[in-house]
Amino acid sequence: MFKKINQFYLESIIYSGDLSFGSPRNEGNSILATIQRHDKLSEFIHRHKLTSRESEIFCLIALKGYTNMQIADYCVISDKTVKNHIVKIMNKVGSRSIRKVLSNLILDLLTLPSSETV
Repeated sequence: MFKKINQFYLESIIYSGDLSFGSPRNEGNSILATIQRHDKLSEFIHRHKLTSRESEIFCLIALKGYTNMQIADYCVISDKTVKNHIVKIMNKVGSRSIRKVLSNLILDLLTLPSSETV
C-alpha cells in the first residue's frame, strides 16, 4: 500500500510539471523509473516532509547535479529563492549542509531494511 501511495505521489509530481526534466512524458518517465528502482528516494522525501518545490530542487541537485544558478534558471526563480529552499531542506533533514543531506540520502539508499539483511 505504501509503495503504491509513493508511486502515485511521484507520478503526480512528475506529470503535474513540478518535477519535469524536459518533457514530463519523455524524460520524466526515466526519472520515475529511476525513483521506482530506488524506492527510498520517495521515502526520504516523505519522511522529511519536503514540499513539491523542495522535492523538485532536491532532485535537481541529487539526480542532475545542478548548481544554484542552474536551478534558478530552470525553475524561473531567483538565486536567493533557491538558497532559501535549500536552507529549508537542510533544516527539515537536520543537516548543516546540502552535502550532508545528500550523504543522508546515500546512506538511506545503501541501507537494507531488516527483512532484507543476510
